[in-house]
Amino acid sequence: EKNTLKTAEQSFSDLFESATEGIFRSSPEGRFINVNEAMSKIFGYDTPEEMIREVTAISTQIHLSAESRRHFTELLERDGVVEKFEARNRKKDGSTIWTSTNARTVRNEKGKILYYEGFVTDITKQKNAENALKDAEERYRTLVENLPAVVFMDKFQQPETTHYMSPRLMDLLAYTPEEWEAGDNLWENSLHPDDKERVLAEDIRTDETGEPFRIEYRLKHRNGQYVWIKEDSSMIHGEDGAPLFWQGILLDITDQKRAE
Repeated sequence: EKNTLKTAEQSFSDLFESATEGIFRSSPEGRFINVNEAMSKIFGYDTPEEMIREVTAISTQIHLSAESRRHFTELLERDGVVEKFEARNRKKDGSTIWTSTNARTVRNEKGKILYYEGFVTDITKQKNAENALKDAEERYRTLVENLPAVVFMDKFQQPETTHYMSPRLMDLLAYTPEEWEAGDNLWENSLHPDDKERVLAEDIRTDETGEPFRIEYRLKHRNGQYVWIKEDSSMIHGEDGAPLFWQGILLDITDQKRAE
């Protein structure tokens, strides 16, 4: 039994030291009891011993937000476990990182909290990529919404199903994007009778060939008048090459047509 216990302890010790994730135990008062090598490296300390010695108050030295730390411990005390808790943290040199933590509360037989223990993963690269994508999407949306044309996305082979319609639609046809998306096939039903057969035939043809959909036609404005539209859209494909949706613009060319 002693040999079995010793082997088990050695296995745990090896796992603790060789793990690529940070592993920790901390006191309810907010000091580290144990940390492994990976944990100290994540936070920029040379050794686990240095991290344990120098971090005397986790809430102020590690967590950028005291509120985040409070929320973390409240969840542990209430639920006994926390999964994928994301937070911005401070490294030894003052730089910041994002971490994801899985942890649990360890209590004695009387229910008193002895310590918290868990795993920490550095997700800084992932969060930076997510934030960069959000920034890019916001810049794209700002650009789209200020263009003097309607930008749209329709599901492949479903022109009646709009995935996105820019707010400029209100200027063009006096419909909000929400009304257009919720309407009963408003695009097809708004086509001028003299244009419908030609436009729908071209829609079917380009769905089959994948060629750009470039055509001029008339759509009925909410007030009953017809507006001349120049549409230029292209098929967008997925990584596997399968067509996903059409993306394009609708430009008001009514004045041009009147001049002609």
